[in-house]
Amino acid sequence: MKVNFEKLKLGNNNLSFDIPSSDIIFDYKGYALNGNWHMEANFDRNSRGEIAVKGDIKGNISLICDRCLEEFERELDLRFEYFLIPFKEDVNANEDIDEEINDSRVLESFYKEDFVKVEDIIREQIILGLPDKVLCSEDCKGILKEDGTPYVSGGSTESLDQRLLPLLEIKKKLKK
Repeated sequence: MKVNFEKLKLGNNNLSFDIPSSDIIFDYKGYALNGNWHMEANFDRNSRGEIAVKGDIKGNISLICDRCLEEFERELDLRFEYFLIPFKEDVNANEDIDEEINDSRVLESFYKEDFVKVEDIIREQIILGLPDKVLCSEDCKGILKEDGTPYVSGGSTESLDQRLLPLLEIKKKLKK
């Protein structure tokens, strides 16, 4: 689905979209999008063709836990902000760009075409909104042995790779 900038009126344009996950090209770390994704956004267009976009994205995603490697589903509710500036070929590289928004959370981007694909915004914001370490739960024990015990427990070193024992000794000395 495309938002055509020429059809936007000057000022605020509140738009709402429901996009099936099958319409969003998403290939990131083996994760999968589920169901419909909902986006509500305000496209604020000024007379210079600059467009400030603020909105929310909601939907479900299947993730893989970084600790236990099990797949699980999580609902994402993301806020985002964009500032789109029309690209001009004749702009001098040394010329200062008028910065109306000076916030590190706002993504500034140039556009050549007179539209933006909603699916591209959703995909990008999902990737940016994921945590660095994805866990199924905060108390995830990680990969377990067949008997249900963790491979590395608090004080036991019997299941620890013997090559790591010298590092364990260094760790103990540093704690003293």
